[in-house]
Amino acid sequence: MGHVTKSNEEDVVSFLKGQHRQIEALFKEVVARVGADRVEKFRDLCHLLTIHEAGEEAVVHPVASRALKHGETVVAARLKEESAAMTTIVELKVLDPSSDEFDTKLRKLQTSVLAHAGREEREELNKLAKSIDRDRLLRMRKAVEMVESRASSDAQETDPGVYERVTLVSPRDWATGGP
Repeated sequence: MGHVTKSNEEDVVSFLKGQHRQIEALFKEVVARVGADRVEKFRDLCHLLTIHEAGEEAVVHPVASRALKHGETVVAARLKEESAAMTTIVELKVLDPSSDEFDTKLRKLQTSVLAHAGREEREELNKLAKSIDRDRLLRMRKAVEMVESRASSDAQETDPGVYERVTLVSPRDWATGGP
């Protein structure tokens, strides 16, 4: 599952936006595939969504809640969207990937997740980039990578196709310099 972008030059904003582009590309691949190829790409998509959201929830959302004007409201809206996506993924997991119902739900998920990513970039990530110094954004990226690595390991122990929230020790304290 080599979809995680890593670069020592990237801050957390660039890193997560890069993952948004990877998610968009994976959606296109899932839609275009059939049979076992579709199942494999869907698992890859779910895995990337799992680790991506784990990093955001553990590191980015807590910082945004505190650092941005109306941050708590912005984060609450993003978490609600993420929860709705999780519900749709759980529904997709029990469907035949070749069924019309799977296609319909998959396209609904694609639309909602990509809209979510756009709002997240506009309302959270871009504003963080303007309000937090580069060194802190770089530390946050490292913390997100650490969380994602842990989430990836945890997901491998379960079904990697299931979008699961991962309970983590608080790496945001490491990235932000304290609770």
